[in-house]
Amino acid sequence: MDTLITEYGQIKVGSEVTLFQYALDALNQSLARNLQAYIRVGLSGGRTPQNWFKWMAQYAQSFNDLRERVYWLTSDERCVALSSSESNFGNATRLMLDPLGIPNENRIPWPTELQPEVAADAFQAMWNTRFGPTQGFHVCFAGLGGDGHTLSLNPGCEWIEREDAPSFAYTRWPSGSDRLTLTPNGLARCELIIVMATGKDKADALWDIHRGPYDPLKHPAQIYKSFNDRVVWLCDEDAITRL
Repeated sequence: MDTLITEYGQIKVGSEVTLFQYALDALNQSLARNLQAYIRVGLSGGRTPQNWFKWMAQYAQSFNDLRERVYWLTSDERCVALSSSESNFGNATRLMLDPLGIPNENRIPWPTELQPEVAADAFQAMWNTRFGPTQGFHVCFAGLGGDGHTLSLNPGCEWIEREDAPSFAYTRWPSGSDRLTLTPNGLARCELIIVMATGKDKADALWDIHRGPYDPLKHPAQIYKSFNDRVVWLCDEDAITRL
């Protein structure tokens, strides 16, 4: 696996299997650093994370700590039922959590049955009570959209530059889609951030972020510059063709 050092974090370049193994190793390393304690993992949606879920279901069966010492959440979510194919937590459940036998008490989905703004406030309140307002994910997974969005922070999103933002918030996309998302303030509290970005369709966005002018309102994934010592990008050769 090759490593590129950028002002937006490390880029790890390898085959899909190599990248997936790196992600699993990151979870096990976090568990080792937090011995005898639970860790909090924020999963992501998208094509590559879903492929990783399937890989994990096959190759992570022997890691009991994943069942016993991890709280599984998602770093962003669509305001849909868990049964929907659009639900990040629902897909994680069907493709990985169920096959791995993760106990229900270790699964913490967003309360998408509530109205979006209420759901964001309820999730933040739950987090503050259960984990503490200054705490973040031990390992936070995120993706990258072709338009440069990450998590559910779309171009122009108000939370990108709001200094008073909570860790978790509601946002409405220009398409009218209601989303729930970790904010930059929430990212600042995370120990490790892993951005999965594979495939030729990510090449232009990766160039815009890593080589283009700094404008996080236009290219939201440039927010990772503020946390670059904790950010790892997992990319294949197709994704970095322009870098």
